[in-house]
Amino acid sequence: MGILNLVQDNLVPDIVVEEDDVEETGKEPYNDDQPIFFPPELVTQGLQESLTKYYYYLMELKQNFDYEFPVHNIMLLLRSQLEMDEKSVGIELEVDRGTLTVNMEYIGPISLNSDQVNLCRRFQIALFRVRMDRKAENLTEVLCDLTSGNSDIDYLVLPSNYAGQNPAIDWLSVSSVLFSYQKGWNYHKNCNAGMIQTKSGLLCTCMIQTSLVSTPHNGHVYITNGFLNHLNANSLLSLRDGSEMTYKEYYGQRYEDRKIKACFHLSSCLLENRKIAIDNLFRMPESSNAFVELPPELCDVLMSPISISTFYSFTFVPSIMQRIESLLLATSLKKMHLDHAMQNVAIPTMKVLEAITTKKCLESFHLESLETLGNSFLKYTVCQELFKRHQNHHEGLLSIKKDKIISNTNLCTLGCDKKLSGFICDEPFDPKNWMIPGCSGIYTFNEETLCVDFTNILYERQFKVQAEELVNVRYLESLLNHSFQDSSLLVEALTHGSYMLPEIPGCYQRLEFLGDSILDYLITLHFCYKYPGISPGLLNDLRSASVNNNCYALSAVKSKLHKFILHGSQKLYKDIKETVKSFRESLLEYTFGWESEKSFPKVLGDVIESLAGAIFVDLGYNKKVEHYEQRKPAVSLDNGVYSITIEVEANGRVFKHTSTASDEKMAKELASKEVLKSLKEANFSL
Repeated sequence: MGILNLVQDNLVPDIVVEEDDVEETGKEPYNDDQPIFFPPELVTQGLQESLTKYYYYLMELKQNFDYEFPVHNIMLLLRSQLEMDEKSVGIELEVDRGTLTVNMEYIGPISLNSDQVNLCRRFQIALFRVRMDRKAENLTEVLCDLTSGNSDIDYLVLPSNYAGQNPAIDWLSVSSVLFSYQKGWNYHKNCNAGMIQTKSGLLCTCMIQTSLVSTPHNGHVYITNGFLNHLNANSLLSLRDGSEMTYKEYYGQRYEDRKIKACFHLSSCLLENRKIAIDNLFRMPESSNAFVELPPELCDVLMSPISISTFYSFTFVPSIMQRIESLLLATSLKKMHLDHAMQNVAIPTMKVLEAITTKKCLESFHLESLETLGNSFLKYTVCQELFKRHQNHHEGLLSIKKDKIISNTNLCTLGCDKKLSGFICDEPFDPKNWMIPGCSGIYTFNEETLCVDFTNILYERQFKVQAEELVNVRYLESLLNHSFQDSSLLVEALTHGSYMLPEIPGCYQRLEFLGDSILDYLITLHFCYKYPGISPGLLNDLRSASVNNNCYALSAVKSKLHKFILHGSQKLYKDIKETVKSFRESLLEYTFGWESEKSFPKVLGDVIESLAGAIFVDLGYNKKVEHYEQRKPAVSLDNGVYSITIEVEANGRVFKHTSTASDEKMAKELASKEVLKSLKEANFSL
């Protein structure tokens, strides 16, 4: 709308400096008796059948960092198909040395028989339990007690390989959970790799090189990475005190009190083993010095064959699944809104997730910037509704009602009533608390209505006047770039309470109440678009520096609106006259209002807000008058001179201008001003 053109000149300049976020203020606690929702797509669909249908997705993992082991792709099998915005979903997770990119793509349906399903469950439970517990002492009992079809969380996460161009389940790795020494001996008795002595007996060397092993003497679990051919039991081991002894002597002395005999074969090589530890995704799992050299005679094989890269890839699964779970909840919440919304709006799922993620989660995104914008939007919508519903209430009563409706206490109660707290992510992800598929004790999502119904009530004018007899309608319409359907709104917006005429029973305060919320929302939205990713603290500072009486008042004086204010106060007349004089003498014309050392009369800022309200009402409460799209600026640099082209499309017409300058920002400002000038000349409202 045209009123924004008057205000926009006084918005804070483009040069911004990031500052620390504002300190969090105390907020009303959530109701303790609130559920924690879990995505229905990941919950059991009933008893397992002889042939179970799954929908499987390929999770392509790409590590954007250097590490000694590559990651492998993973298959996700679900009992119901995901409702996703796109055919594929991209997730980027941060780690110490860079990022891990996960591209998830739907492959198709797959049917597994009951034996295959149980095998897959055994594999993932074994892998995750070892990863979580770092011990193997309870693993056998857990796997023996595994029953089919009774898990609350019902999905499969499996290693993947490629058969030609088609991704497939790596059944060889999945079958590693079935390892036994008897089978290992039978399957490899004719293998030429040779046999080696382990804690529990002889085993083919090809099976222990890539396996999950435990050392019963200390309860540790390791993933093997092959043999160290240059080391054997008689090789020297350097100790921390500078002394040396053979591996055979070291292990024999260390475990003598535990009655462990190191009966090493002198010809055997040592295994290169990596310790198993639970790690948060945001810290690189295991450092390169986490390898230990172990004699095979101390190792008991648990799973084989399984590579260290496969095991390493699965360390990221809890964090990947946590993000997928969050996205699914955000999708459910979005669907709940859209099902009851008056119009369909394309809302990115990541934005919904951002809106339900607090700063405590330590993610790269959180809700505070959206909270700032949402606060402004609620003020805008509530003020609009109150203005329409209570047409005989003055501004004071409307403000009281508004403050009560959008108070934190009221909003908190509303959110709890709608079970919104069940969607909120309010603590950092801890893999130790991740629910391994097969666990229980969760809440399934139960859709509830959550909508806001703003009815379009016709604004009944309190008076009809001949506006042309009181104000210069044509000049003001040209200045505001808006032709009024009801010009009496223009009179109301410019009428001060001291102007007492029987044909004008009201003043501008009701329109000011409405206009204040409109400008607050539009300017906040402007900064969100202009500075994507802006910190909440800086967004608040920019808005406060722009949405204030001095900025608005300066806009009114610059555009000479003060001449058209209808009032009957001698004091107000003197105050405005003094302000205008000060404005001319102190070159305030070239400032932004908030730089002024003195306050302006409140009425000057009020009329800017009341005029915004008048235009909004005259437009039928439609804030979007003209459609325009600013395209990405074209930037080039030649011999130290920047050339920038700014291009805007408005209602099918393209406005563009190219400016050059030695400074990129200056070239952009010059080009932007020319385009804005062209838009104004073409009578377009921004």
